Amino acid sequence: KNGLIVRHMPNGDIVQILDSSLLDRKDHTEIDRVFLSGGIVIRHFANLDAEILYPNGEHAKFDRAQMKWTITNDRGFRREYQDGVYKDLPRINCLNQTDPKTGIVTKVREDNVVLIRYEEGNLYCQHHDGT
Repeated sequence: KNGLIVRHMPNGDIVQILDSSLLDRKDHTEIDRVFLSGGIVIRHFANLDAEILYPNGEHAKFDRAQMKWTITNDRGFRREYQDGVYKDLPRINCLNQTDPKTGIVTKVREDNVVLIRYEEGNLYCQHHDGT
């Protein structure tokens, strides 16, 4: 049975470790995730890759094998950083829809990120992994 080991850090951050990840060390096994104040989630993987999920739908992924970052902003624009040089990547398609009665704006991106902005300003974000 899979469980979680949860650690509360003195600065308020929370670290979750999947106990199954202690035994299952495939390259893309998620080892842990750190929840930072402000809603940022950092995921660490067995192959030393990392992923940062921002509450506004932005996403940054570090590929250790290639020593590069790939960043996607909330509008689907992507950029790759490697060796101090960046290059723009093809944009991810986005569908935006506004409900005329409620004012709720829904954005669905091709990379399976869903953003819902409520009229009063609250934001709901679901990242590609379900976070």
